[in-house]
Amino acid sequence: MGHPAGRAARLRAALDQLNQRQSRRRRDHLEVWTDRVAYWEGRVADERAGWARRQATKDPRLGMPPRHPEGVRVARAQARLEAARAKAAAATEAARPAQVNVTDPDSRLMPTANGWVQGYNAQAAINETGIIVAAEVFDHPNDIELFRPMLAALADTETVTGPVGVVLADAGYCSVANLTAPGPTRLIATTNAKATRTDRPATSGPPPADVGPLDAMRHTLATPEGRRLYKQRSWTAEPGFGNLKSNLGFTRFSRRGHPAVQAEWHLICAVANLLKLHRWYPGAIRLA
Repeated sequence: MGHPAGRAARLRAALDQLNQRQSRRRRDHLEVWTDRVAYWEGRVADERAGWARRQATKDPRLGMPPRHPEGVRVARAQARLEAARAKAAAATEAARPAQVNVTDPDSRLMPTANGWVQGYNAQAAINETGIIVAAEVFDHPNDIELFRPMLAALADTETVTGPVGVVLADAGYCSVANLTAPGPTRLIATTNAKATRTDRPATSGPPPADVGPLDAMRHTLATPEGRRLYKQRSWTAEPGFGNLKSNLGFTRFSRRGHPAVQAEWHLICAVANLLKLHRWYPGAIRLA
């Protein structure tokens, strides 16, 4: 049995980590909703400008009085703005009490398809040939906060892999901060709906200069070049994670503590890369 003093020290350390985690969660939530408030403020301004232009060319003697003073588009955007402001205000309040695991204080509760589990958030960047070029483990369940750290991890590998072309990411990483962060060109889906659906209206050329980052990304994703590039995720990132889980059977970490879990994730990604290289170039990998 462990010594009582040792158990008390571990509990104190876990409590300190829990307090730090709660503070970080409040900052993260506030940043997300601050981004959304800024977006809807821009949308309200755009809709009001459009309403003013329409009114300038409209004969006041025609039509029925509007239900909303500035039209239904402005009213809808204003409602979304107010909802975002309410969420931003709520984000400054104390977060839901977090849970800490005394056997692995570095881990956190993570949402999965089968419910919540105590674990880590494993991230990987996969190139156009299916090779994992960057792999990191985080204790944050929200992918939106991990885009910029993964950009930094990619930058560290450029001396080996070469410069990054275009980064492709799904809607879980979409925020104004991620769209405008320094770094390589990127395409980030703005909704969970399939970004390359051909039944959606197509655009062309660069986005208008007077639109915000989210609208600019929607425009770019709807161009033929944007659709062509974003489709590459269907044979890079998605199959890469499918191979790790389904073919290699890696569905959980065996070790505890962030340094050990990080090492385990690097090992499994290296194994996946070696297997892929061996299938492509059997003579390139020889045992000494």
